[in-house]
Formats: sequence, structure tokens, C-alpha cells
Amino acid sequence: MQNVKVQPIRRSRLVSISFSSTSPERATNLANMLMEKYIEMDREVKFKVSQDAGKWLTEKLNGLKAQVTQAETVLQDYKEKENIFLDSEKLSMINQKLLELNSALTMAKNQSH
Repeated sequence: MQNVKVQPIRRSRLVSISFSSTSPERATNLANMLMEKYIEMDREVKFKVSQDAGKWLTEKLNGLKAQVTQAETVLQDYKEKENIFLDSEKLSMINQKLLELNSALTMAKNQSH
């Protein structure tokens, strides 16, 4: 396409698209079509990146949940073996911290979409 000229605009994220033709209407239509296709492609790429990030976060979250479950099982076994009991105040503080961590993780996951 020797009639097409695409140039980046310095110090911006924009590009200039021009198309040379004997018909000004055809040149305008083709330049606009190229711009629309570029915008569409850019959106698809960004959507794919968001999907990939969401997938990675979900896998990471599932792995962390499995680690927490395993650690809780080990802790419970140890507590039973050693006859250790937590009072309700300590348990409440632990639960609050877990809720805060879960909330932070959810927010981070939502920001990646």
C-alpha cells in the first residue's frame, strides 16, 4: 500500500494516518477504515491482556487457597495434639485480618480487568 502513510506523533500515543488518492472521498474513507481497524485491534489486544491477567490471578488465588487449607489442617492437627485453644478475641482478630486480605485480593483482581 504505497498510498498509505502512517506516522507516530511525537510525545504522544497518537498516529497520523493519511491516504493518497485521486478521489478525496476515497482517501478519507480508506484512512478512516485503517484507523477503525487499528482501534479494534488495539482493544482486542488489551482485552486479551486483561483476560490473561485474570486467568493468572485466578490460578494464583486457587494455589494460595490450597496452601491456606493445608496450613489450617496442619495447625488444627498441632492444636489438637498439644491441646491448644484460641480464645474468641484472638480468633476474631485473625478472622478480621483474613477478611482484609481477601478484600485486598479481590480489589487487585478487579483492577486487572
